[in-house]
Amino acid sequence: MKVSRPTVSVALKALAEEGYLFLDDVHEVHLTEKGRQIAENTYERHNTFRQLLTELGVDEKTAVADACEMEHAVSPASYEALKRLTDNRKGGE
Repeated sequence: MKVSRPTVSVALKALAEEGYLFLDDVHEVHLTEKGRQIAENTYERHNTFRQLLTELGVDEKTAVADACEMEHAVSPASYEALKRLTDNRKGGE
C-alpha cells in the first residue's frame, strides 16, 4: 500500500497533537512515553493473538494478519480473558 506524503504529514500532526509523538529538529519521529505505552500494549496484544491462533493450528501468515485486526477490535475485557487463557496454557506445559 502506498501512502501519500500529505497523508503522512496529517497523521503525524494529529498524533503529535494528541501527545503520542514529537518530531525533533531534523524531523525524526520519536514516541512520547504516552505513545510508547500504547505501542507496547498494542504489540503485546498482537503477540497474544498471534500465539493463540498459531497454537490453535492457524498458519503463521494468517495468524499475523488476523492478529493485526484483532489487536484493535477486541475489548479490553475480552482481551484480558484470552490472555489469561494463553498464560494458563503456558503454565500447563
